[in-house]
Amino acid sequence: IRAGDTIGQQLLITIGNTQLEIGISTPFFHLDHKYYAHLITDTWTTHLWQFLSLANTQLWQAPANKLWAPSLQRVADIFIMDETMRIVPSLSDQRIINEWRVFLRAISVADLVNGNGTKLNQDTYHRWRSSERTSTLKWPVATRPHSDLLHIWQSFLRHLLTERNILKA
Repeated sequence: IRAGDTIGQQLLITIGNTQLEIGISTPFFHLDHKYYAHLITDTWTTHLWQFLSLANTQLWQAPANKLWAPSLQRVADIFIMDETMRIVPSLSDQRIINEWRVFLRAISVADLVNGNGTKLNQDTYHRWRSSERTSTLKWPVATRPHSDLLHIWQSFLRHLLTERNILKA
């Protein structure tokens, strides 16, 4: 991708949007599309990823053209979707957790907790997108998932806590 021209810039933006939407720490072109397709919007980029996965091929970036990838914010932080994919077997529940994550504009657990990282913010548990938590990223437009799906999000959040409602280390 030539980052200096309009088409190159648009491709980089689309790739970044897909990376943000999927919420995984690994660049998505290095992953098998079939395990993540339920989390993303179909785009030209995701269809290219699907084709490359079917051909057992990966797309790697040139060292001079770094693609955006999320990063962790603090020690002992974890990516929400990495943890979701590890512990939640249901594809439907994974998709729902990702919908809540995108709505709340959160990439890692640090986006969901208080300043000292020990407790969940109540707004994230009760489905509010607080104006006190902001992001410099350009998030996809996302409506609040239906309240009938809140229990799936809350169950995932409870997994992150000890019996005393303290964030697990």
